[in-house]
Amino acid sequence: MANLPTLTMAHDDSLHGAELGRDALAAVGAVRSDRVSDAFRQLQTAAVPHRQLAAVRELNQDIRRLVLS
Repeated sequence: MANLPTLTMAHDDSLHGAELGRDALAAVGAVRSDRVSDAFRQLQTAAVPHRQLAAVRELNQDIRRLVLS
């Protein structure tokens, strides 16, 4: 679920990666597992070089709030 956004983000299409990440967050819903959390942590790591973009910062905030809290 978060693998495609992570790969997209890592290959310099950060806006599309952020969009895919938001879609992945919506699809996950209330599912909580270590695997889901790990996948979203990897997405956050891939997003670090792109954190100057508002869409990426918002995605990271949503990941912290919805998945990692």
